[in-house]
Amino acid sequence: MSDNPQQQITEAQVIQYLKQHPVFFVNNPGLLQQLSIGGTSGDVVNLAERKMLQLQNKNQQLTEQMKQLINNAQRSEGLMDRLFQLLTDLSMNAPKTEFVTAMVRFIAKDFPSDYFKLYLGDIKLSDDSECVSYHNPQLKSLFASFNKNKAPLAGRLPAMKLQALFGTETEARSAIVLPIGDQAAHGLLAFGSQDDQKFHPDHASDVLQKLAHILAVFLDSQQSNKESQNSSP
Repeated sequence: MSDNPQQQITEAQVIQYLKQHPVFFVNNPGLLQQLSIGGTSGDVVNLAERKMLQLQNKNQQLTEQMKQLINNAQRSEGLMDRLFQLLTDLSMNAPKTEFVTAMVRFIAKDFPSDYFKLYLGDIKLSDDSECVSYHNPQLKSLFASFNKNKAPLAGRLPAMKLQALFGTETEARSAIVLPIGDQAAHGLLAFGSQDDQKFHPDHASDVLQKLAHILAVFLDSQQSNKESQNSSP
């Protein structure tokens, strides 16, 4: 700070001084009660009160986040119980149309979203649902990243990808897409939402990845059985 009382101290100089002396208010605690700033509602509050308000708001945010995490965990546990029961009722040797139809019904009921599509490389036995479509070359090209990365793709995807997944008239603004099998060998599992914040890159997808894995295991089994039958004399 300047020793010349006639020299005007600028706001920038005050800011710079406080940055260079972060313990200034620790050494001069009485000043905190003398400083006043505008509150969020326009009221004037001292700095200590403002800090307390900020801490209260932060605690409220953390509390809400914790509630959401607990709710998600409870929901996931319930979903896994129902999924286990579904797999118990079915069998990996079940006819493809029966297995896929049951999975589609389970997903549509327990994972509600504005858009849901299951793209498979072979839909001859499972084309009885509007949610099931053919994993066509356009989709393979648009989602070629799954050839190297098996992690789900989520967020506000380009319009071209959203239209390829959910149709040209779609109002989807965000989506999550999961590969079925290594390099999406069996197809794609896709969910879309009109809310552009519904699906995001950090979206929790553990249960959805398990669904994609179950489908992949079943389709691998079906393919192996088919190849064995074809090779039999």
